[in-house]
Amino acid sequence: NVSSIFKFMSGEDYHIEALKNDNVYFSKFTDLNDPYEGLLHFSYKNVTDSIRMTLYANGLAKEGNISLSEGRKKAERLRQKEGIEKVREIVNEWTEIAFEDYRNFHLENRFVLSVAIQKEDDLFPAPLTSMMMWSHYAKGMRGLCVEFDYQKLLDSIQTLNELDVSTRLVSYSNKHLPRVCARTVIEDFIKDNGKAGLEMINAFCTKHSGWSYENELRFLGSKHGLVNYDTSAVKRIFVGHKNKALLQTVKEIVRSKNLNVPVYTVNIRPKTYGLGFVEAI
Repeated sequence: NVSSIFKFMSGEDYHIEALKNDNVYFSKFTDLNDPYEGLLHFSYKNVTDSIRMTLYANGLAKEGNISLSEGRKKAERLRQKEGIEKVREIVNEWTEIAFEDYRNFHLENRFVLSVAIQKEDDLFPAPLTSMMMWSHYAKGMRGLCVEFDYQKLLDSIQTLNELDVSTRLVSYSNKHLPRVCARTVIEDFIKDNGKAGLEMINAFCTKHSGWSYENELRFLGSKHGLVNYDTSAVKRIFVGHKNKALLQTVKEIVRSKNLNVPVYTVNIRPKTYGLGFVEAI
């Protein structure tokens, strides 16, 4: 049950404009900062020769506009003439082409808004208290973080932009790259069940465990660039203590828009590691 989500930003001019105009930005997967983003492992595990023969028969039927029974007969004739190795070669080639098509489609047509979800029931929950987040995404305490109500943000993005948006929690792993199974791609080709696309999206929402401090949630939509949200989705705004000019700008925006949301300065503590929060307005 996601309640609050947090968007950390470095405080560039375009972030200020987005705050003024009630916008968030959906990025391409290839523009995200993880060097492994969009890289997937393709696995032939559990792909039997029987499944390959079924796919080959289906492919021949579709390609030749013939019945499936005729496709099965043609597939069996090839197997008897040239052996199962030839069928494996053809089907593996088809499957790898289909995998690349699925992957490229989702990379080109799915866009992502990355946020961090509330990790604990606290007035100032992690990841808001994460020094890593303030360092990496808020320009070393010189940027800002906007806290949103998850459901209000999701609903208003969909309504105001007439946009279908799904959300996925990012999974973290320290083992292999996220995997898409050849068997899923093959069965999707045969049954057109949509499972290959779903498996692809889930793979795109898997990262190395070194990123787990982000506790990331991804909004996935079909529009690239700025989208609108309703102002009521904003709960609080936090500004790093090293940027007093940004704090003043944010306070002016809140007042000019008559936003009834608190603005906090985020400070480092004088004697112990940690962060402190002081309400500015």
